[in-house]
Amino acid sequence: HNNKQFQDQSFADTCREKQIGLMAAAPLSMGLLTHRGPPDWHPAGDELKAACKNAADICRAHDVDISSLAIAYSLCERDIPCTLLGIKDKHQVD
Repeated sequence: HNNKQFQDQSFADTCREKQIGLMAAAPLSMGLLTHRGPPDWHPAGDELKAACKNAADICRAHDVDISSLAIAYSLCERDIPCTLLGIKDKHQVD
């Protein structure tokens, strides 16, 4: 590959070409894509936090759980064959 061709490809394209699988390790973006929102220590900037809160508000207005939507997107994305989900207690599995 020449450098220009590499720059024009997405990271997912490059991984697919090299037969490297991608993994979604934080489909909820460490709390950004939840109705509760991220913890105070979250490293995202204020603009991103506000955009995610706005998306959560839109989802709530349409009776959609933003967390379920984010997880469903990760599970359906063909370029991401593996999605890791963390849970804090067994009740979240239900």
